[in-house]
Amino acid sequence: MQRIIPFAASRNPSTRSTTFQRLSWAISSSGQVSQACQDQSMSIWSRYWNKSMLVNRAYSTAPPRDELEYDVAIVGGGPSGLSAAIKFKQLCRQYNKDYSICVLEKGSEIGSHILSGCVMEPRGLDELLPGWMQGPVGNDDVVSMPPTLTKAEDDRFYFLTEKFALRSLTPPQMDNEGAGNYIVSLSQVTRWMAEIAEKMGVDIFPGFAGDQLLVEDNRVKGVILKDMGISKSGAKKDSYQPGAIVKAKLTLLAEGCRGSLTKKAEAMFNLREGKSHQTYALGLKEIWKIKKEHHDPGLIIHTVGWPLSQDSYGGSFM
Repeated sequence: MQRIIPFAASRNPSTRSTTFQRLSWAISSSGQVSQACQDQSMSIWSRYWNKSMLVNRAYSTAPPRDELEYDVAIVGGGPSGLSAAIKFKQLCRQYNKDYSICVLEKGSEIGSHILSGCVMEPRGLDELLPGWMQGPVGNDDVVSMPPTLTKAEDDRFYFLTEKFALRSLTPPQMDNEGAGNYIVSLSQVTRWMAEIAEKMGVDIFPGFAGDQLLVEDNRVKGVILKDMGISKSGAKKDSYQPGAIVKAKLTLLAEGCRGSLTKKAEAMFNLREGKSHQTYALGLKEIWKIKKEHHDPGLIIHTVGWPLSQDSYGGSFM
């Protein structure tokens, strides 16, 4: 005679494991599972899965967070974060150490959040990577030739009105003529630096944004990455995946002057106490495509005035 232990869908998470155990307990008196019992058990499972599982999803245990461990975790894949990673690896080589280093970048790829042309003073790169302008020939760590470098040769400073542009003397701090500086795409520079860091053994993770600081005993022990699979309303989608925990002996925040984790660290450890207030400016970026005959290589233009009002401080550069 067959003995079938009844199954009932439980909505109590504390008893749900017992409920799952009962699901397939349809055992014959001889200890063998009969085909009829298997069919009934599968039927019960199907009904439970199709109906009750959706109702009880809220009680399900969230998937565990993956954990990664590094000696050094750097948050931010911009020039400062990548420079730090490269310097760490150089020091490892100098002192015969093998420390693991990773860079966490919120952008989908390195350089995707740095859409800016800029004037670069090369002294920092000269100190970090001597001979970098000659590519692999000048420095063994350099993977490829550097991105396009245009020598800064002509500075112009204008005061704008709605109808006129009045040229003025260029302020000394904006004068690049003869300074040996270069006009570069900062996005290209960071991608080039990332290649160098990866060659030296740095793990770079684009597309992973830091969400929380991992703090134990009032010390930063790493970073908790942002959860994935969250809808615009904040609800967890079927693709929900909790962010990984990146543990590190040293956590370096290189995410900008107002980075989200930097602000949390400032508040948590009172880092701004007794310091001067930070000042901010609202900036807009545009990428222009112009005709070749209008292109003047090496030209840098700074402006103040229109379209801002007389009592507003600001300007532009191109």
